[in-house]
Amino acid sequence: KFVDNASTLEVGYNGRFVGDDFEAVEYDMTAISGEAVSLDAFHLDELYNQQNLTNGLFSLDRNVDRYEVTKNIHAAYTEVTYQFSPHFAGNLGLRFDNVYLVVDYNVDRGGTRGQAKISKSYLLPMLNLKYDFNDKQTLRLGVSKTYTLPQSKEISPYKYIGINFKSQGNPDLKPSDNYHVDLKWDYYFSSSELISFTGFYKYIKNPILRIEANNAGGYLTYKNISDYAMVGGVEMELRKNIFNRVSTAVEKTNRLSIGLNASYIYSHLKVTNVENTPEKNSKLEGAAPFLLNTDISHTYVYRNKAFTNSLVCRFFSDRIYTIGTTGFQDIV
Repeated sequence: KFVDNASTLEVGYNGRFVGDDFEAVEYDMTAISGEAVSLDAFHLDELYNQQNLTNGLFSLDRNVDRYEVTKNIHAAYTEVTYQFSPHFAGNLGLRFDNVYLVVDYNVDRGGTRGQAKISKSYLLPMLNLKYDFNDKQTLRLGVSKTYTLPQSKEISPYKYIGINFKSQGNPDLKPSDNYHVDLKWDYYFSSSELISFTGFYKYIKNPILRIEANNAGGYLTYKNISDYAMVGGVEMELRKNIFNRVSTAVEKTNRLSIGLNASYIYSHLKVTNVENTPEKNSKLEGAAPFLLNTDISHTYVYRNKAFTNSLVCRFFSDRIYTIGTTGFQDIV
């Protein structure tokens, strides 16, 4: 962060402590009467009711799948902002994270029991530089390292059955290390108007991706299928007023503005860590090459009341939902 015309030093600690309990209850009803059931006139309520259960015409089985998640993250950081000149400032930070993530699971009717554990420490540097050419133009450079932990549903082997797909977690998942570089130029027409261009690059080590599992159940699963992935692109943002009428005498504002955000994203990875799958090039899951967001907004402010109407349009091109492996095609 930057403070105008000031140098600062900040030292701190952040702690995050999460405990999640997941439980899924499944009831199975099995007819044991031995009588043939006609499917032409088959009514569930007539067979599976309390009277027939009491008479022993079917059995009722109750199964509980559960897993418990414990996630503790201790983070110590230091950050210094130095104002080299009225136009040039730098922000340097260093963060140390100690991560402890444990998932204890008992699923598949007790057939799959175990623990998935991630215990790891991270040293995360960060550098931001900001140069003001004048009061309208600014150039920013950002370099940093972060990490991505698996979600509980991605690391627990519970079989989730959704409306559109089925998935099963993978206890062997590794976290991802992410390296970021961003360069951004801003030009301010006024305090509420700007145009900016951004170039970005990300290198991801051990990316976590969703793939088609090699089983008869048709489950999707999660895996570090590549040693690395790369993402690069450019982004343009525009915010411009069509008109902006301000009356300080009666504290009234009447403004009509347009906004545009467009980006091109290039992503690449090589599938190398999947059995029965030859090496192949692919794009990153969920990364659409083209994104476009545009809006037109009218804002009316009178004293302490504001009223805004917006018309918003969004477009994104085809993107990969699941990367195909073991002979399957990508789901797009």
